[in-house]
Amino acid sequence: MTVQGADRSIPNGPGSGESTDPSEPPIYGVPEPTARASDADQLAYLADLTGELADIAERLLCPTLAGLLVLAQTEANLQMRRR
Repeated sequence: MTVQGADRSIPNGPGSGESTDPSEPPIYGVPEPTARASDADQLAYLADLTGELADIAERLLCPTLAGLLVLAQTEANLQMRRR
């Protein structure tokens, strides 16, 4: 990746996640995960997240959005129990 400036280019600049040396880890990159979370764990996370978002939507007086998020939370919980 090349970051273009007004009169210069900076290849592999900060935040690009690229390096010219393959043995060197990226300075600002996120390391690759070593293991993937199980489907049930991911669904539990989604259920928790949608529940939190539903609470926020209720506080902001957005009942339709809150209802959709509660529905999504319920679906995530159902799918989690099936796995």
